[in-house]
Amino acid sequence: MVAASKVSTIYKRNRIWWYSRGSNHSSDHIQISLGVTQKWQATELQKELDLEYARKNLGLAPKKHILYSDCVARYIKSLENRGKSYDTIQLASRVLNRRFEPLSNVIYVADITLEVLDDFIAELSKEISNKTIKEYIGVIRRFLEYARKRKYITENVAMDLEGIETEPVRIYRNLTDGDLKILLTDKTYGRYYTWLYLTGLRAGDVIMLKSNNINQDKQAIVGFIRKSRRIHEFPIHSELLKDVPNSGPVFPDLYAEKQWQIKDKIKTARLRMQEILKENKRPHAVLHSFRVRFNNSLRDLGLSDKDRAVLLAHANTQTVEVYTHPNFDLAKNYVNRLELPVKL
Repeated sequence: MVAASKVSTIYKRNRIWWYSRGSNHSSDHIQISLGVTQKWQATELQKELDLEYARKNLGLAPKKHILYSDCVARYIKSLENRGKSYDTIQLASRVLNRRFEPLSNVIYVADITLEVLDDFIAELSKEISNKTIKEYIGVIRRFLEYARKRKYITENVAMDLEGIETEPVRIYRNLTDGDLKILLTDKTYGRYYTWLYLTGLRAGDVIMLKSNNINQDKQAIVGFIRKSRRIHEFPIHSELLKDVPNSGPVFPDLYAEKQWQIKDKIKTARLRMQEILKENKRPHAVLHSFRVRFNNSLRDLGLSDKDRAVLLAHANTQTVEVYTHPNFDLAKNYVNRLELPVKL
């Protein structure tokens, strides 16, 4: 009866590792990724799905199962629907879709046991840091919790994973005037470093700025901040107003059209910064250090913690309305008091 009720095939598209299944039924046409790379696995899964469909038609469906690949797709979609950041979504996709050996035999979400996860973590430890492993465990726990709440599984076994010892988080170094003198004058990225220092914006938010993000009349930057998922309005230093192009990106060579391109663009500027510091026998630092310097400089000038937090876009909300600093003129006054240790 199974053979009479279905026509099912497995196939693999060009340049795609995973097998897929296509089935034609009297009322359904289903195409689904099986999430496995071995043909024998795909064949076994094909048989299970065909049998499950036949049982369903006969009213003999077993307890509900969901494919691992399907559950991952649903979870990623739920993150998008909840307005999670691009980085959060990409991290989840990278962790859950990466086919490490212990996960290669996982077909259904219910196949993920504590033993499988222990083996998964053991394999991860061969190539990534403990800090990153801890981050990966967090992704897996949230994914399985999503599956548990939707009754795809009965328990979240990842909650019993043993904690991973991590190295202490590095405190970002505050840049000194000596650091700024050699960084802001760099012929390649000095202009970009200057914007990081005088705006306090994150590295990725600065490279995505365009001329239409600058309100010359109000002397403000109006831009979407990826971390807070909202549009913010910031006072801009008068020195930077002279540096705004008439049209297009503020940094054409660094500009990222797509969010997934941002990290590679930032990397080149970060490596150049670290190369300059090393050549001048200065301590190691990262691009975020400009943000630290911006915050500390405003603190030393007397701007309150609350006002600095707003300037640094620490607010967390998903609205897309423009969020203006409640003390905009005061903040602008303080920002314009930031001094450049070199003449640009």
